[in-house]
Amino acid sequence: MAKQIDRRSQILEIAQNDENIRGIFLYGSKANNEVRPDIYQDFDIYYIAENIDEIIFAGTCSEFLWELQNVAKGIKRDELSYTMFIRDIGVRDMLNKIIDAYIEMTNNSATVGTLGKYRKKYLSETQYSTYKMTYLSNNPEDIWKSIFYMLELFEELGIYIASHYGYKYPESEVRYVRDYLIRVRDR
Repeated sequence: MAKQIDRRSQILEIAQNDENIRGIFLYGSKANNEVRPDIYQDFDIYYIAENIDEIIFAGTCSEFLWELQNVAKGIKRDELSYTMFIRDIGVRDMLNKIIDAYIEMTNNSATVGTLGKYRKKYLSETQYSTYKMTYLSNNPEDIWKSIFYMLELFEELGIYIASHYGYKYPESEVRYVRDYLIRVRDR
């Protein structure tokens, strides 16, 4: 029990000393010493989302577009593990950065929760429906569809963010990558 209390104290101390932490929600054994400990699900820490600055925005757009081209190459080369890794780690990470920046900007610094579990709450029904379509299966046809859905959502939110903050959105680069994806897919 002393170990549990020490861990609770550590969590609270971290929160008190980090200005980016919005709050902590303790539950399970962290809130009640009579509950059996579950080190994986006993607390959430909520961080304050910061506005996306112009350099991070431009880098996110650039990496997103670059990685989309790599997914296309992986599909055509029939390299499933490479393709899925790039899509689900590289591309999705950049998409999620843009989604989270959009949510923070349009919802007064709202938190998306651990691993974005509250994104559905803040995206429109259409946006969330498009987001769900980015999680299609591992066959080539579905991977192609999913990356075009990713591009569609990224573009919608990216243009909105760029317009709001006065950043340059890479429209010509997006057009080039979209055309490239279509050419590679249709070969």
